[in-house]
Amino acid sequence: MKSEIVGLIRSLGPIVPAEISSKLKVNSVIVSALLSELIREKVIKYSHKKVGSSPLYYIAGQEDRVRKRLLPELKIPERKIVEFFEENKLALRDGLAPQQRFMVDELEDFITKITLTINGEEKIFYKNYSVSEQELLKDMKNMKSLKKVKVKEAVPQQKLFDSKPAKKSGKKKEAVACLNFDNASDAFFRNYELIVLECEKVRKGSEANFIARNNKGIGQDYFVKYYKKKNLAEKDINKAYAESLGAKKPCLIITTGKVNSKCEKLLADLGSYVKLIKIK
Repeated sequence: MKSEIVGLIRSLGPIVPAEISSKLKVNSVIVSALLSELIREKVIKYSHKKVGSSPLYYIAGQEDRVRKRLLPELKIPERKIVEFFEENKLALRDGLAPQQRFMVDELEDFITKITLTINGEEKIFYKNYSVSEQELLKDMKNMKSLKKVKVKEAVPQQKLFDSKPAKKSGKKKEAVACLNFDNASDAFFRNYELIVLECEKVRKGSEANFIARNNKGIGQDYFVKYYKKKNLAEKDINKAYAESLGAKKPCLIITTGKVNSKCEKLLADLGSYVKLIKIK
């Protein structure tokens, strides 16, 4: 039976236990036990990320197919991290905050942890899976950006999603007159005691962007996307999130629209990266 399972994995590629049970007409408990034996014998491997509630089982050489199947299962923040490493190849572990390290560690199917010796000192890095250590060592000889990484300073959360350095301004931002976009948005900023620093009308009467500051406790700036519409769509949430990454600020969506189950699921996937508040 084990040889049949290996043959099935070899022919169909990365697969979950339920698919093996269905193809071979074998009880799932038996399949799981046999898969465990094959793992112990190092005949097959399994993915770190899961499809549904199960990892993918595969044989050596099928890693690219594993990643292709796992990619749609990733949450949006996870996809952004994968994209970051596709572009930047390398990141110093000590340059990331604990929460960021946790997120990267959960993506070991796409990102590999390695130890390199820099100036006689061992440093832990994360690299894109496709980049060899030899290639990295060659590139690092001319990698000026590596010298700019401060070991004990955490990279801001959005830094993982945007490799371009943020422009810093020495000018202190003052509150600006609100656009008077409509009564609902004006009331929101008053009720939540947010100071509007920037305003932008995107679509007349239906969409606007704001940069607003919460001065309670430690001042925090937010990218605020306002949608005045009947129904909110998934693309609206994705757009707001993408724009907040560009602004390098936490995303806050305010809307008069109805939030359907698909939007609720997307918001759940985004977790703390996006907050939505329904207004009247």
